[in-house]
Amino acid sequence: MRLSPQYVLLLLVSLFLSACDGGDGANGGAAGERRGPPPTPVVVARVVEAPFLDTLQAVGTATANESLEITANASDRISRIAFREGQVVAAGEVLVELDTSQEQAELAEAQANLADARRQLERLESLVATNSAARSQRDEQAARVDAAAARVEVIRARIDDREIRAPFAGLLGLREASPGALVGPDDRITTLDDISTIKLDFSVPENFLSALRTDQLIRARTVAYPDEIFDGRVAQISPRVDPVTRSVAIRAEIPNDELRLRPGMLMTVDLVRERRDGMMVPESALIPRGERQYLFRVADGTAERVEVRIGARRPGIVEILDGIAPGETVVVEGSLRLRPGAPVRVAREIDALALVPEEARVDTLPDEDHYARLERGAVPAPAVLGAGGVGR
Repeated sequence: MRLSPQYVLLLLVSLFLSACDGGDGANGGAAGERRGPPPTPVVVARVVEAPFLDTLQAVGTATANESLEITANASDRISRIAFREGQVVAAGEVLVELDTSQEQAELAEAQANLADARRQLERLESLVATNSAARSQRDEQAARVDAAAARVEVIRARIDDREIRAPFAGLLGLREASPGALVGPDDRITTLDDISTIKLDFSVPENFLSALRTDQLIRARTVAYPDEIFDGRVAQISPRVDPVTRSVAIRAEIPNDELRLRPGMLMTVDLVRERRDGMMVPESALIPRGERQYLFRVADGTAERVEVRIGARRPGIVEILDGIAPGETVVVEGSLRLRPGAPVRVAREIDALALVPEEARVDTLPDEDHYARLERGAVPAPAVLGAGGVGR
């Protein structure tokens, strides 16, 4: 039977439509699934609670507890130098002796005159007892004895002035004079510093005045010992605010039993205000948008963008005041590829505390006996995280 061309054309169209319908029904769902985005691999960390110390940060200069320049009380030549450079001396120890040959001669003469005046006074007293001399003569001679005795004391004081002694215990500096040199009150022989305690002078803005108090803990660092922290306390707070800089001068004291800190050192200071517990996340989790801060929270394999309110910052970490809860998981790496509601795959989870650099770890706020323990060389309290600063 011969088919008409119209029938053949209709049959071909039917077969084509059937093929198209079958392809959509059998493979359409799989193709749709393949067109969906794959989960984004991310690195996450859990929100943890940690102790924070609020601190004010400043820069200060170290000075000695007591410091002076050793000079002569009178102009004369040095007969003996009794110290070594860098020597630790006790209070009252002789450092330098000046030439006293002239004073010794004058002392011998004055002592002879005093002895003669006393002998004459004894004769007059015996004569007055027998009414052979007037009482006025005896009184005049007694005055001469007192004058001669005073002359002896004056010369002895001049000799004592030629013995230069340490007024307090401390560490001597470099010697700047030699035996035989003529020195006077304006000539420096050496320096003497009591550095058993170091005074650290620094300033803080006046708006932090209400947070300051004496005996407050401070922590100081210096480039000479970059891996060490020196603990001390606030000794004095200036009663005045500088009208130009609007800052308050603070003086702290740091025990220096090992004499490693020296006057003139530049030190960075952390003034501890208070200790508190707060939520912490790695700083890399934050996504700034203008003045607002966001981060991605991971829940049920999906990324959710949430706005957070931040507090103190330290290198590597940031305090979260509101927006998330402890124990929740946040994205630390890979957030730039995420959109709200996007599926995620946790490639790795890190410990947030491991991101904190060593220099950001500080001791807990001490109790009332902490400074006494510092002076006895006791071990500091366990380390927690430092947070905040003047510029936060």
